[in-house]
Amino acid sequence: MTKSPGRAMAAPVKVPLKDGQGRFRVDEIDVPDRLRGLNEDRLLGLVESMRAIGLRSPITVVTVTGDKDNVDGHTLVAGLHRLEAARRLGWKEIDAILADDLDNFERRIWEIDENLQRVELTVHERADYLVRRRGLWDQRRRHEGYKTEDHFGKPDFLDRTKTGSSCAGLGGRGKKGFAAETAAVTGMSKSAINKSINRHSRIAPEVWEQVKGMPEIADKGVELDALASMNPAEQRRAVEMVRDGEARSVRDAKRKLGVSGGAKIHH
Repeated sequence: MTKSPGRAMAAPVKVPLKDGQGRFRVDEIDVPDRLRGLNEDRLLGLVESMRAIGLRSPITVVTVTGDKDNVDGHTLVAGLHRLEAARRLGWKEIDAILADDLDNFERRIWEIDENLQRVELTVHERADYLVRRRGLWDQRRRHEGYKTEDHFGKPDFLDRTKTGSSCAGLGGRGKKGFAAETAAVTGMSKSAINKSINRHSRIAPEVWEQVKGMPEIADKGVELDALASMNPAEQRRAVEMVRDGEARSVRDAKRKLGVSGGAKIHH
């Protein structure tokens, strides 16, 4: 556990992931473009927590091939808030897992899984991460020669595949479909995963992006379900009505528009 910045640096040893934990200099860890920016409120809380009790969970890094001076560096895979908190606390070093045995697909999935597990996500954000994870999972399967299906409309779609990802620590090369593998990693139920992705697929992309900044919709599953039950034109109008104060909610806008029934959201 990292408790203070004053310890001497110990060079990390490249060993298998399960044993590959070491101490790394904070100022030598590069941060690439992230899937999620810093949440200042969460960061401030983490700074105080780490000040009081240290780092409870290591960040994850990978080795970057040496530059012209043949010096290796490290790039962050997961743990942006923890790394930034360490910087603000003035720590020189931080505990990290060296994940050099993961390929690019697996590293990106690892990062998504950390966000799904650690960050206080809105319903909207969680669906975004699940859809991204599904896309990477499908890419990996295509890369390995498996067929994938390009529709999310059917509720049983996510579990019809016969084999899972080969990602270390993310389900293994077993007979698991996407929802089963993701459930095992995140603690979500398979039905919640299927519902979240199905909901995302039924909302027009531009509407989905628009409600991202509307927490009264983005953080309420019933509101997103109401949107998903309408056609794209109705979705756009319903969001406008909520935004302009013509309706208290999407459900209210749906009633005022006279929309009944609609697409069923599978659980």
